[in-house]
Amino acid sequence: MNADLSPSGNLPNRSRSFETIADLIFIGVAALAPVILYIRQLGVYTDDWGLLAFFHDHGDRTVLDHFRRFYSLGITHMRPVQVLYESLLYRFFGTHPFGYHLVNTVVFLGTGWLFYLSLRLTLRDRLLALTIPALFLVLPNHSSARFVPFSFMVGLSIRLCI
Repeated sequence: MNADLSPSGNLPNRSRSFETIADLIFIGVAALAPVILYIRQLGVYTDDWGLLAFFHDHGDRTVLDHFRRFYSLGITHMRPVQVLYESLLYRFFGTHPFGYHLVNTVVFLGTGWLFYLSLRLTLRDRLLALTIPALFLVLPNHSSARFVPFSFMVGLSIRLCI
């Protein structure tokens, strides 16, 4: 096998690396496009107010204190990762929604990148591996998972699955 070729023997390693970087930039644009223009104007909605009030009424405590209190509710016993995620977000950003939306955008960006890299390794078809994550990131079918902080666990769940 020629040393200049990738393991698949199709492209030189440098050319493949450049394609991968270009694809990751494209995925990044697809992840940022739905929110970049109005991320500062996004707020919190319906269920989020109750969650923020729950944490706010508890006072300025540690993440572990917030976790224990939130996890003590019967409805949250099945979702310990969500409880930890929400506790961490509240500890870092309090009642300021910009931070919540920024973290969620980064989670979706990372999900798109991991999705692309996974497909690129398994499908070996660059166009398909690029198109599927790009469509996933721009389609509105998961808009509540993007813009409603209480639903941010959906994005994290998808990322942890990939």
